[in-house]
Amino acid sequence: MKKLFLLAFLSASVVGMMQSCGSDSPSTGAAPLTVTKTQRSLLIYNTATWCGPCGAYGSPEFKATIAARDANSLVAIDLHSSGSSYLVPTFVKNDTLFIAQFANALYGQTKPNGYIPHFYMDNSFLGNTGTTAATMTKFADDYNAAVPVEVGVAANASLSGNKITVNYKLQAYAPEAGAKYYTSVIICEKEIGCYQAGASGTFATHKNIVRASAHKNAAGTQLAFSESAVLDNPAKDAATEKTATFDYVATPDKLVTQINTATQGASGFDFGWWKLNKANTGVAVVVWKYISPTEMFYVNTVWADVK
Repeated sequence: MKKLFLLAFLSASVVGMMQSCGSDSPSTGAAPLTVTKTQRSLLIYNTATWCGPCGAYGSPEFKATIAARDANSLVAIDLHSSGSSYLVPTFVKNDTLFIAQFANALYGQTKPNGYIPHFYMDNSFLGNTGTTAATMTKFADDYNAAVPVEVGVAANASLSGNKITVNYKLQAYAPEAGAKYYTSVIICEKEIGCYQAGASGTFATHKNIVRASAHKNAAGTQLAFSESAVLDNPAKDAATEKTATFDYVATPDKLVTQINTATQGASGFDFGWWKLNKANTGVAVVVWKYISPTEMFYVNTVWADVK
C-alpha cells in the first residue's frame, strides 16, 4: 500500500520519552486493588491513517468489536507504529518532534507482521481482509473460556495536573514453573476524530489510540515492556503491586502550526494531536511471559479508565 506522505518533521529516535514518564515503583496505592480470577483477551489492531483498507473495513470492524464486548472480557487498542501515520505516538525534544519507538517494539510482538490492517489477538494473527467483529468476539469468548487464568491483573489510574498515575497488581493463579512475567502500561486516548484514508470523506472517529507508555529506562526512553520481570518464578497465589507514572507535556504551538501546515498540504487535515483529557483517557496494563529478548507471550490484561 502506498503511503500518502512521510512527515519530514518526524524523526525515529530511541532517545527521550513521549513527554516524560516515570518508572515502576512499589504502589503507594490509592484505593486497594483486588485481583479477580478473570481471563481477558487482548486485541491489538495495527493500522495507519494512510491505509485505505484500514479506513474502508479495518477501523469499522475494530470499533464494532469494542462496542460488542466490554473491557472486562476484551481490551482493544489501536496501534499506529508507522512514522507517516497521523496518530503515531510522538514526543518533543529540543524543539523537534520524534516518533516514540515503544510502539514499534509493541508491534514487533504481533507476529507475523509487516503489513496492515492487521488484527492480532491472544498470541494469534486473526487476519486482515475479511476479519470481522463477529470473528474477533467469538475468538475472544472461546479463548477466555478455554484458557486457565495463569496470572490475574487489576489496575486503577488517576490524573493530577498533567501526571497520570497507574497502580496495578498481579497475582499468580497457575504460574508456569520458572516463568518471568513482564508488563506493558499503555496509555490510550479513547476517541479522536482524525484523517483516515479509505473512510467516508477521509475522516473517521478513532478509538483507543495508543499514545504513550508509562515504562521507561534510565535514559528516559519509553519502553513497550517493563525492564525486568514484575513476577519472577512466582509461587501459586504470589502477588505484587506496582505504580507507574507518566507526565504529559503538550506539543509547543510552534511545532503544532508547522506540522499541521505540512499535513494539511498532504491531506487537508491537521495532525492527530493528543490533547490530554481525563474523561477521554484509559490505560491498558498487559501481562506477558518472557520467551526471549525479542519475544513475549501474551498472558492477561486489564483496562482502567483514568479518574
